[in-house]
Amino acid sequence: MVAKAISYENLGTFAEEMKKKYAKTSDIPVKVSDLTNDAGFQTEAQVTAAIHAKVSSAYKAGGSVAFADLPELTEANLGLVVNVAEPFTTTEDFVEGAGEKHPGGTNVVVAKVGDSCKYDVLAGFVDLSGYVKSSDLEYASAEEIQSLFAENEGV
Repeated sequence: MVAKAISYENLGTFAEEMKKKYAKTSDIPVKVSDLTNDAGFQTEAQVTAAIHAKVSSAYKAGGSVAFADLPELTEANLGLVVNVAEPFTTTEDFVEGAGEKHPGGTNVVVAKVGDSCKYDVLAGFVDLSGYVKSSDLEYASAEEIQSLFAENEGV
C-alpha cells in the first residue's frame, strides 16, 4: 500500500469533501421519536394494549346458568364461561360431541371451532370412585413381604 500525502493547498478541499461525506453531529437523531418507523415497530403502549386486549378477551365470566339457558353460540359470546348448575349430557353443539355426561358445577365456554362456535367443557369431571383412597390402605409388614418371596422361590 502506498501512502499519499495531501498538500497544504488541498487540505481545504479535502476538509470540505469530508464534511459532505459524513453527517454533522447536529443532524443525527437523538430520540427514537425523531426516526421514521417504516418497519412498523410497536411502542410499549401498543404492545401493552394488545396484551391486555387478548388476555381480557380470553375468558369472560358469565355466572351460573341452567343447561337450558346456555349462551347463544355466536361470535359475540366467544370466551364467555358459564357454570352449568345441574348435571347435563352434551349435545352436538359441544366440541366433544353428544352423549357425554357432566355433573352440576361444570364450567362451559363458548369457543371457536373452525368456522363455527361450539360449547367446550372446561376441566372435565374424572370419576375416581374405582380407586382406593390412601387413607384406606394397610401397609404390608416386612414379614409379609418376605413370606411372599418365600412362597415363590420354587416357581
